[in-house]
Amino acid sequence: MPPTENTLVVNFGRLLERWTDGRIKATPHRVIGSGRERYSVPFFYEPRIDAVIAPLRLRAADGVDAPASRPSSMAIMSGPRPRNSSNSPAWSLYGRRAARRTSRAIPRQRCETPTHVARFDPHLRTTLYFHDAIEPAHEVVLPRVEHVEAILAFGRDIGDDLSHLLVHCHAGISRSTAAMAMILAQAFPQEDEHAVVDRLLRIRPQARPNSRMIGFADELLGRNGRLTAAVNKVYARRLATRPELADVMRRLERAREVELGLGAQGSE
Repeated sequence: MPPTENTLVVNFGRLLERWTDGRIKATPHRVIGSGRERYSVPFFYEPRIDAVIAPLRLRAADGVDAPASRPSSMAIMSGPRPRNSSNSPAWSLYGRRAARRTSRAIPRQRCETPTHVARFDPHLRTTLYFHDAIEPAHEVVLPRVEHVEAILAFGRDIGDDLSHLLVHCHAGISRSTAAMAMILAQAFPQEDEHAVVDRLLRIRPQARPNSRMIGFADELLGRNGRLTAAVNKVYARRLATRPELADVMRRLERAREVELGLGAQGSE
């Protein structure tokens, strides 16, 4: 960008683009030395590693018209171990974690297969598209019972060997962990629901499973409300250690999960 006298240049990164659901565009920016005197004030502020950066629901009156909200993907993959070599980015980024049955996230802006994942050896893969939501809203694609049935069918296809299973979504906290919880509950029917949730938390300590997905799975697996109750305890622990999450969740229209968590606190 050529310099313009008496102007202030502000470059935005991808986080703000994601936060505004594309309303603000991230600009490619590089510093090229010109030999001329100038002031440059870099400032970097990053959220916590487990922070949920959900797109804001902005009104058209707030600025330019907002693009239609796009459901991000929740993908489930299983297959042989990725190529284990020092020059394999797939192994260095995903392999060690996938071998430990870890769920991870992918960016929401693009729905195509991430480059590193595409370098895996051939594997079984299911991709589902819906929003991380539990209440109806304009242009929101809620998780449906058919989505949960597809996840459980995938789990049955891979059997009880979960050693090379990767489940990922946008944030790696809600949809993917709900999917992992139901796959675990199906793979280990002899375990009670609290043991299943403990398995999940060892895999993904930040888990806060989507309650709508868990409710469908609870019924389909014949857990008679016990899986939902065990997940409610997770909400309770999150709220006990980070009470400020209650306001955040309510703003994200997850108030019902707050109430479930508070109710579970009272039962402990």
